[in-house]
Amino acid sequence: MTRRRPPLWRIIAPTLVGAALVSMLTIATVNYVVTSDVDRAQSLEQLGEVQRSRSQAIVQGLELRRQSVAILAADRSVVDALVDLRDATTLLDDPATDTTGTTDAERTDALEQNARRLVDDPALRSVVAATGLEIPAVAELVPADPAARYLQFHYTLAGTRDERL
Repeated sequence: MTRRRPPLWRIIAPTLVGAALVSMLTIATVNYVVTSDVDRAQSLEQLGEVQRSRSQAIVQGLELRRQSVAILAADRSVVDALVDLRDATTLLDDPATDTTGTTDAERTDALEQNARRLVDDPALRSVVAATGLEIPAVAELVPADPAARYLQFHYTLAGTRDERL
């Protein structure tokens, strides 16, 4: 019995299919590696752009703050307020040098009267009631510490800087 040879197409067809599969796998692998590198490079570039834009935003924000501080530092009313605050804190160490001639009892009375006026103000009551909060008691609005009363008096009741001079 002689063995019959298979037809030629049965030998060539699997070989061609195998070669096609190997070439497709090779092309797919090369394509994956190349696109992976390109994607990584693009991602890094985008991250760099985000970093640069955020850095610029921070620098611009700081520059705006610096300009605001420079403007405030040159504002005469701010300078006057800082001078007044410095002078007032110095007076806290030596109340005898108080140039307004008010005693602590007089300051306390004035602060309590002002607090009562605020607490009894109908417009303020309606605004506070609309927020759902309660108006604090007069005793809570007047500080217990003499130094705090001194500062509150001089910066809320004693008048403007020009009136005190």
